[in-house]
Amino acid sequence: MKSFFALAFLVFCFHDATLAQVGIGTTTPDPSAKLDISSVSLGFLPPRMTNAQRNAISSPAAGLVIFNTTSGC
Repeated sequence: MKSFFALAFLVFCFHDATLAQVGIGTTTPDPSAKLDISSVSLGFLPPRMTNAQRNAISSPAAGLVIFNTTSGC
């Protein structure tokens, strides 16, 4: 029983390290990125919202990306 808990603890501790990168459109995501999107024919479409919707986000994370439909940027 002790070995089961020890194994479960190790799996839990190293779970994030084994699933570090996600690739969309690539089988080899860059090791420095959590998400690597690759395409030569399509683009990235971030969430679209107005100034009021953007301002309603409580505690936005630094670097949060949206397209502001009020100002068009």
